[in-house]
Amino acid sequence: MSRPSLNDLTAFVAVATHRSFRRAADEIGMAPSSLSHAIRALEDRVGVRLLHRTTRSVSPTEADFQLLGRLQPALASLDDALDSIARFRGNVAGMLRINAPRVVAGLLVRWVLPQMAQRHPSVTVDIVVEGRN
Repeated sequence: MSRPSLNDLTAFVAVATHRSFRRAADEIGMAPSSLSHAIRALEDRVGVRLLHRTTRSVSPTEADFQLLGRLQPALASLDDALDSIARFRGNVAGMLRINAPRVVAGLLVRWVLPQMAQRHPSVTVDIVVEGRN
């Protein structure tokens, strides 16, 4: 048995939660027919029927309840883990090395570097000043 992908499991949770391929497809941005094929492939992959389907309804199986009960907290935990690193997005960090003549270095130290330190406190600066003007 090959492992289902995270996308397969997310699709299953959406269908199982909404009990509708159309609403689940709208939620995850997929065509309902593609979602139906993905769920069928998931069922084939795990070897268990997860949903009873008719042209008008989707109803759970016992396996659906079992899997959904375990997946919802796991996916919520993954979402929390990803949200916890959100503060690092767009955060500039590291070392900036500058080689500059004395005149330029003076301007940088006086005007540019203080502003940069305020905006990007996680950046350290290593400046080498050349003796010539």
